[in-house]
Amino acid sequence: MKSVPPTLSWRFVFGIGAVLGLSVLMMRRYVPESPRWLLIHAQKGEAERVVSEIEEQVAEGRPLPAPEGTIRLHVRDHTPWHEIWDAMTRQYRERSLLGFSLMVSKRSFTTQ
Repeated sequence: MKSVPPTLSWRFVFGIGAVLGLSVLMMRRYVPESPRWLLIHAQKGEAERVVSEIEEQVAEGRPLPAPEGTIRLHVRDHTPWHEIWDAMTRQYRERSLLGFSLMVSKRSFTTQ
């Protein structure tokens, strides 16, 4: 099998990425938003509709699992910086350190 010349190979890879991106955009039209996301963004009616559709589909097959606890949601326009900082430094410290170390290591390899 003959290889593709370097002047064209990067274009093929770029085109494949574009096709994948466009296919994701097309599929997003048919996937409903999460009811939690809808509630946070003050779209209670739409959230109720999505949940009722899911319940109808599940009622045809097996019953819904029992809820494990309660969730409190607050509608707001943005997330305050102190909550982001708290999540990064206290709640998810290990994940934050892992993400930071991966970013630093990628940066050090790309500059060599």
